[in-house]
Amino acid sequence: MKLLLFFAGVVFSFSFLNPIHFNPWPSFLSELICCISFLLLIIFIPIIKIPKNILIIFSFSLMPIAQFIFGQIYYFSISLISFLYIASFGLAVLLGYNLSIQKKGENAKVLMTFISYIYIFICFFSSVIAIIQWLNMPYNTEYISGMVGNRPFANLAQPNHLATLLSLEVIGCFYLYENEKLKKYFLALLILLFIFIIALTQSRTTWVFLLVFIIFLIYKGKVIRFKLTKRLLVIWSGIYISCIFTVPFFNEFLSSYFNVLQTTNVIERATTGYLRMEIWNQSLHAIKEKPLFGYGWNQTSVAQYAVIENYPGKEWFSSAHNIVLDIIIWNGLIVGGLITLYFLLIYLVCLIKNIKIETVFASLMILPVLVHSFLEYPFKYSYFLLPTGLFWGIIISEIELKPFSVRSIYFSLISIFGFLILGFIFKEFNESTDNNVAANTYEMNERVDHFELAYPVYILDEFKYRSQWFALNPCTRLNRNDLNKVGNMVSLHLTPYDLLKYAKILSYNGFQKEAFSQLKILEILYGGKYKYDDIICKNK
Repeated sequence: MKLLLFFAGVVFSFSFLNPIHFNPWPSFLSELICCISFLLLIIFIPIIKIPKNILIIFSFSLMPIAQFIFGQIYYFSISLISFLYIASFGLAVLLGYNLSIQKKGENAKVLMTFISYIYIFICFFSSVIAIIQWLNMPYNTEYISGMVGNRPFANLAQPNHLATLLSLEVIGCFYLYENEKLKKYFLALLILLFIFIIALTQSRTTWVFLLVFIIFLIYKGKVIRFKLTKRLLVIWSGIYISCIFTVPFFNEFLSSYFNVLQTTNVIERATTGYLRMEIWNQSLHAIKEKPLFGYGWNQTSVAQYAVIENYPGKEWFSSAHNIVLDIIIWNGLIVGGLITLYFLLIYLVCLIKNIKIETVFASLMILPVLVHSFLEYPFKYSYFLLPTGLFWGIIISEIELKPFSVRSIYFSLISIFGFLILGFIFKEFNESTDNNVAANTYEMNERVDHFELAYPVYILDEFKYRSQWFALNPCTRLNRNDLNKVGNMVSLHLTPYDLLKYAKILSYNGFQKEAFSQLKILEILYGGKYKYDDIICKNK
């Protein structure tokens, strides 16, 4: 088992260290690599015990399929990928559970130790990359993502993702300290490095996580005697806070030797950039508009489009930046509320009842992703979602669940089927980029004849319609049904390009009121002021 865990762990590490991110799905390769690593484990590690209450997760995975069948989700690819994400999370839970219950729970210790080692490897190299980005040292963009903005992000493309990853491994280091798996001084150096890089990312989600982490440890400290004492907890918290305030001084000192990124100070970070309030306000109003059935899985943007004229906000969002709001937006108050309640109750029960070091620290390793999910959307990325599922399986292994037995061959077959699906998705994703290039060329030449895709698309139909949308000349006669289909596409992509082009098409087809509506949304989101003359097809 250890050899298989090692191999899968090496594959998994590249989901964080992969530097390649490009549209139309920037995190695609990283998420694909993560899924491959988990499918490898499912093939070779027998899943023979299934707790009945975990089957509920798989019933949740059918929701996107049902929503597509009833026309609530616009594209098959959205429903399929949503289904795969939820089902994969359920499989990760079963994997973690079955690994943990073997050998009377001894395997849980092996698994947690191994996971902590893998994350040390990932976080160490991510920290080195972040330092290179921070100091603006020369580097090869084949191995390190090009720097954008003034906050280092290693190869994860988002500073908050790096902060969450490092926070997760700080807990992993504390777990190794509890079990005396590494020398104290070596662990202290690693934690110091990771904490400093977290401070460099200037992630405010980590501030919230630190508070929750302290409360959790103090609570569990009443029933478990941690080696991580309150004194050590205060010391490490103080070091982190000191790092936050001293980063500007490091910037100033090192600027004589390097072209250091001029990051903002802690006061600016604490007092600016609160667009989430507008996002949450719009989300709540969208829920109020459609409280029963919601807007469809992974269609938060559709909810914003429905209310933005009456409840303006200055940012287009594809997530409500809060996992509870997203789930309710997608499924409505009743179903969304039940899904939220299901996970909340299980997590709270485990927090209260678990007393083993492995299950308690697995609960802690979920916390960075969970706290982040209340402020952003890391759950939309498989390299955070699937490890969370694995930890979830570990934490429920201490509870009496009365599982039933199955033959492991079924899950091996599911894994093989998963590889086939990933292969098709990979093929169509690669071909979709070529389809987009062909569509953009077609558009630049202002052609009005029928556009043919360079490659046929069967699974990722949203990408197919996206390419056809790029190629569509705005001065084209469309019937009402086709205009509605275009409107569905635009509601998922509220970019200046989409809104302006849709306004032109509506105007050309005689729907002036709807055209003005798109211009109003353009002004709300991007400040762009257009006149009616700007959307008239003057050459027609």
